[in-house]
Amino acid sequence: MNFFAQQERARRNTRLLLPLFLVTVAVIALLLNGVAYLFLWYDQPHPFSHWFQAGPWLPVTALVLIVILGAMLKRAWELRGGGEAVAEMMGAEPLVPNDEEPELRRFVNVVEEMAIASGMPVPKLYLLEEPGINAFVAGLRPEQAVMVVTRGALEQLDRDELQGVVGHEFSHILHGDMRINLRLISLLAGIMAIGQIGSFMLRAVFHVGGSGHRYHRHRDSRGGTGGGGQAVFVAIALGLSLFVIGYTGLFVGRLIQRAVSRRREYLADASSVQYTRNKRGLAMALAKIQHGSGSRLMGGHSAELSHLCIANPLSNGLFGWMATHPPLEKRIERLGYKHLLRDYAKPDLTPGEAAIAAVDEAIPPVMAMQGASLASASLLVESVGDPQPLNLDYAVALLAQLPEPLREAAHDEHRAAPLLYALIHRHNQAEEARCMALLREYEPQLDLLQFQLFVGLCRDLPTSLRLPLLELCLPTLRRLDTEAQRRVITTSEALAAMDGSYSLFEFTLITLLRRRLLDGGAIKTKALSSYKPVLGEIAFLLALMLRTSGMPNSQRKAVYQRLMRTFSDQPVAVPRGESLLKQLEGALARLDGLPMLLKQPLVEACADCVVADNRIKPEELELLRAVTEAIGCPMPPLPPIGLEN
Repeated sequence: MNFFAQQERARRNTRLLLPLFLVTVAVIALLLNGVAYLFLWYDQPHPFSHWFQAGPWLPVTALVLIVILGAMLKRAWELRGGGEAVAEMMGAEPLVPNDEEPELRRFVNVVEEMAIASGMPVPKLYLLEEPGINAFVAGLRPEQAVMVVTRGALEQLDRDELQGVVGHEFSHILHGDMRINLRLISLLAGIMAIGQIGSFMLRAVFHVGGSGHRYHRHRDSRGGTGGGGQAVFVAIALGLSLFVIGYTGLFVGRLIQRAVSRRREYLADASSVQYTRNKRGLAMALAKIQHGSGSRLMGGHSAELSHLCIANPLSNGLFGWMATHPPLEKRIERLGYKHLLRDYAKPDLTPGEAAIAAVDEAIPPVMAMQGASLASASLLVESVGDPQPLNLDYAVALLAQLPEPLREAAHDEHRAAPLLYALIHRHNQAEEARCMALLREYEPQLDLLQFQLFVGLCRDLPTSLRLPLLELCLPTLRRLDTEAQRRVITTSEALAAMDGSYSLFEFTLITLLRRRLLDGGAIKTKALSSYKPVLGEIAFLLALMLRTSGMPNSQRKAVYQRLMRTFSDQPVAVPRGESLLKQLEGALARLDGLPMLLKQPLVEACADCVVADNRIKPEELELLRAVTEAIGCPMPPLPPIGLEN
C-alpha cells in the first residue's frame, strides 16, 4: 500500500466533505422554507414560487444557516484540543503506562511495539470503562493522536487479538483518516441541530401541555376561545416538522458517514494483517465482538463518534444497512476465517484454512529482506508509512533489549526529562562540570543524582536503542504542562549545543522534540504545488545528506547532480546560511508544504544519498528518519540486515 497515494486520497476525501455538506444544508433550508410557507401563507392563494420572489425566504434561510453553522462551529471549538477532547467527550480517562494491572501493561507494550515498528509517535492512551469490545484513535495530526480502548477489550482479548486491534487503529493514523473523522463530527453536529431543536420543542410542548391540560379544559368549559389548544397544536406541528426535516438531514449525514467509513474499515483490517502477519488475531477479536459482549458504547456521543470505532458502537435496529461499519461477518470472511461465524468458541480451522494459516506462519520474518540488500533507496522508501512484520519483530526485539529501569523511567513524568538529558549528555562526557552547571541554571528542580544514575545506565546503551527509548519518553513528556514542555525543549537545545555543534543524533532528538511537544510548536507550513519555490531547500538538503555519508567529493558531486535532475533541468546552487541547524530547520519546514505525491521523489532522493556508497551507517538512518519525520512521512526502524556491503 503506497503511503503517499493513501495520504493524498485521504486529503481528497476530506475536500469532498464540504460540497456534500453544502448540498445537505441547501436541502434542509429548502424544506424549512416549505414549512414556513405552509405555516405563514396557508390561507394565501400564492404559489410556493412566490415565496422566493416576495423575499420571506431570506430571513428563514439566514436563520437556518445561523443555527447549522453555529452548532458546527460550537462542536469544532469543543474539539479544538484534537484527540484528547474527543476522548474526554466520551468519558475516557488517561491511562498511566506504569499501572500495575497486567492488562494495562500488556496493552501499553503492544501499542509501543506498533509505534516503534511504524515509525509513528506513541499515541496518548485512554481507558473507557465500558464492558463492550471497542477502540478508536482520534487527533488532528499523528503526533497529537490518542488511542482509546474499552475495559471490555482489555479483559476479553488475548495479546494476539489486542495486537490485531491496535494494528487496525494504527492504520487509521498512517492513512490520514483521523482528520477527516474529526471534521465529520463537526459537520454532523451542524446537520443534527435542526432536528434537536424540533425534538426539544416536542418534549417541551408535551410536558407543558400535560401539566396544563385541566386548566385549558376548564377555560374552554367556561366559554374560552380555545386559543391555547390551537397554540399547542401549532407548536407540535412546528416541532414535528423541524424534527422530521432535521433528521432527514441526519439521514444524509449518516450516509456520508457510511460512505467514508466502510471502505476505510476494510483497508484498516487488511493493513493490520500486513503489519502483524497474523490474520487470526484480528479475526478472533472481531468474532468475540460478534458472539460475545458486543461493541456497543453507552455514552451520549456514541452516534456522533460511531465512524471512529473499530466496530459499530450503536444498536443496528431496523436501520442496520445505514451502519457506519461493514458487517462483522463480511470482515471476518475477508480475513479467511469464515468458520468463526459459526462458533468462535471452537477455533479449530478447516483443512483449507489450516493450510493457508500454515503458509502464513511459515514465512520467516526476514524473508522479505533476504535476497535484497537494504542498500536500496526504493526499499527504504517503500517502508515509509507501510510497516511490515519484519519491522514489528525488530521493534519487539529492540524494546526487549531496553534495561527495565530505563523503560520504567520513560513512563514516569518525574523521571522522563532527566532520562532525556542523560541521552544527550552521553555525547558530552568530557564537560561534566559545565553540564551540571547548565542543568542547575535551566532546571533548578531537577534531581541531579537521578540524572547521573541515568547517565551511567545510558553510557553503554547500543546506538540502535537510542531512538526507541526517546520514543517512549515523548508521550510521557506530552503529559507535562506547557511551561514544563517548553523548559524541556530549551534545556535539551542548550545541552546539545554545549560543545559547539550538533551530532546527527542530537539533531534528530531536537527535531522530534519540537515536532511532538507543544502541539507541534509554532512551525507553520505554506502549501505548495510544485518544486520550483523550494529548489534551493532541496539542493541544501541533498548536499547535507551526501556530506554525512563520508563519500569522496567527486562521487558526492556526481550523485548530487544526478539526483537534482529529478527536480530541475537547470543547475541549482546550494544556498549558504549562518547556522547549519537553523538552515536545515527552515528548509524542512518549507518542504513540509509539498503535497504527498511530490514528497515521494524527495524521500527517494534522500534515501539514495544514504545508500549511494553501498553502506548505511546507523547515524545516517537516524538522520533520514529525522528528515522524513519533519515532513510528515514516518519511516520505521530497519534491522541491521544489509547495512554493510
